[in-house]
Amino acid sequence: MDMHRLQQKDLQFIWHPCSQMKDYEDFPPIIIDRGEGPYLYDINGKAYLDAISSWWVNLFGHSNKRINRAKKNSLKNWNT
Repeated sequence: MDMHRLQQKDLQFIWHPCSQMKDYEDFPPIIIDRGEGPYLYDINGKAYLDAISSWWVNLFGHSNKRINRAKKNSLKNWNT
């Protein structure tokens, strides 16, 4: 799906409580594909420094390998 179509779906179905929705008339939402370290990447691969993330991301970064490995190992134990 292309950026424009995803932006239209975003505006149709998602409420952004920390944003003024009217601003999206002039500045369409950025469609984020993934996060790595301190950066977010849109579906076109453009990087954005995540300067407003939560405190856990500020401390450890997006997709922290050590944390992801610990979560994965923990999930393995849920069914035992």
